[in-house]
Amino acid sequence: MALLKPILAATAMALVACGDPIVGRDYSGKPMLTFEGQVGLVQNETLSGAPLRLSIFWSPEGRTDVPAATLIEDRAVTVGVTFPSTFEVNVFRAPEPAWMVPGAGYGIAAIIVYETPIGGDRYVEGESVVLGGAYDHGVMYVKRRLSAEESPTNNVVEAGMHLTGLQLPCGESLGSGLGGEDCGVPFGAPCSGDNQCGALGVCLTELGESLPGGYCAMPADAGCQPVGAATIEVDDSDAYYLATCQQDDECRVAEGYGCDVALEVCLPSHPVALDLVSDFEPFPFCAEVFDEEL
Repeated sequence: MALLKPILAATAMALVACGDPIVGRDYSGKPMLTFEGQVGLVQNETLSGAPLRLSIFWSPEGRTDVPAATLIEDRAVTVGVTFPSTFEVNVFRAPEPAWMVPGAGYGIAAIIVYETPIGGDRYVEGESVVLGGAYDHGVMYVKRRLSAEESPTNNVVEAGMHLTGLQLPCGESLGSGLGGEDCGVPFGAPCSGDNQCGALGVCLTELGESLPGGYCAMPADAGCQPVGAATIEVDDSDAYYLATCQQDDECRVAEGYGCDVALEVCLPSHPVALDLVSDFEPFPFCAEVFDEEL
């Protein structure tokens, strides 16, 4: 299963949110997380014109592919949305302990858009209607630094609030930092041709999505296991070593790159793609079904 999904082409319609929560306005100062995005697809005939809300919904089970009614909305994050423009969401506080995965030191949330009756400002089962959200992005809060053994993705994750991809390779190592060989590849460096990426490297210009300025990588079957790179599966037959990271400033931020902390690699930063579709359900946090122990 491919881990990197093409970003859906944005339509002329998009969401706009002021970035201030509808509730919880006592939360001020620097947000723990800010993200923005656009509507990527509108295929929902149930839009009635009632107010739309965007929020993050925490899952004590550690799953995102479950109905919104089984999740817990963080009302301090909830924002009103209107058409058309981009939206911005600020997360000012950590989830309550009861919202996190029990005994795991982290919490996982889905990003959901719903419609609520006029005058309402929260999701109410039986009254609110889920209209869509982010299929392939979620939010992860880590109370303290997780070692690779403690992390659900077998990668080190620093403490804090993170925007993360979904369908992650839980339960298998990505090979980050293994080996010890100098493969001669400047992983993550800009490039315009393979000759700039060492004898074993290749210059990628796309990886399910555009890679601005080129990106030095190495095929996973090149016969060398490098330090400072992690293997990422692109499709059923191709995999590459990409530059590893634990925070954005280890990547080419000025060129639009950031750190996907769950995959622990530098990838282009994009607005979160929101799809307004019937029967919306986010992708699972893990590519495979969670173990019963989670």
